[in-house]
Amino acid sequence: TGKIRLVPGHLGAFPNLRRARVVFLEVGGETEKLEKLAALVESAAVAAGVPKEDRPFHPHITLARTKSPEPLEIPPEGAAAIPAWTAEKALLMQSDLKPSGPVYTKLHEWKLEKN
Repeated sequence: TGKIRLVPGHLGAFPNLRRARVVFLEVGGETEKLEKLAALVESAAVAAGVPKEDRPFHPHITLARTKSPEPLEIPPEGAAAIPAWTAEKALLMQSDLKPSGPVYTKLHEWKLEKN
């Protein structure tokens, strides 16, 4: 896919702002490259025995998680202070949910270079 130019979108929460468990930043920019990369990752995961994802792909970055739902107030400026950026590599991360919080381990790293 090559490097991917990304721009911040709006801030949001899953399942909603009143009961936020996950805070995210929507991502715009070269999303067609992100979609292609996501499809490649999903194909490899399915080939390795991971069930196919039923939900559609929504480009975003998870910023925070909480154990129990909390109301979230997003400031009026939202993500306006976050600059655009270029993704130059992709990481495969393992997430282990522990009582003290998630522990993330990098399993592999790829440079995003055109083939």
